[in-house]
Amino acid sequence: MLNPFVAELSEDHFQIEVVLDALERELAPTLPIPEPFLSQAIQFLHEFGDEYHHFKEEEVFFPFLASQGVRVEAGPIARMLGDHAELRRLLAGIVDLLPLLRKQEQRTARALRQLVSRYVRLLRNHIEEEESMQYELSQSLLNEDTGLMLSDIVGRRVANRVSAARLAELRSFAAACQQHVELDECYSLAKV
Repeated sequence: MLNPFVAELSEDHFQIEVVLDALERELAPTLPIPEPFLSQAIQFLHEFGDEYHHFKEEEVFFPFLASQGVRVEAGPIARMLGDHAELRRLLAGIVDLLPLLRKQEQRTARALRQLVSRYVRLLRNHIEEEESMQYELSQSLLNEDTGLMLSDIVGRRVANRVSAARLAELRSFAAACQQHVELDECYSLAKV
């Protein structure tokens, strides 16, 4: 059985990947970029992916692992932290391009698609590595009590960053993205 805290992190990953799926679909090169959706998806990735999920890892999970003797300055955790920094940099670049998109410049749309594509690719690889690392570490370092303790710590600390109401809105957005992608897939299958 997966440790409760690791299961929580995995559920976050699932919700993030659902939004990435919708983002890739909506940013297909043959379609105009849907600016309202893109803004919402970027807001989700910032608030849920970074402010909420990465916060859990950086402020709770990684320090716990360090307390158990796992090296933070090298190896998988150092890579994860490096990815978090790069993801923030890419997200900031995307946010900087959003106002220019309203001018409907082809060059801006192309640059935006490239930046989003790099972000999505990095985040998918990052999630895959984290899932592997978390499962491995949960088998050796985390028991159920420790997982519950970490979840409790996150619950208390994260309330200062993202309200429960906002978290529910963000999860609703991910659920809507999932439904949209599933409907599109069903529609595509029906056309075959």
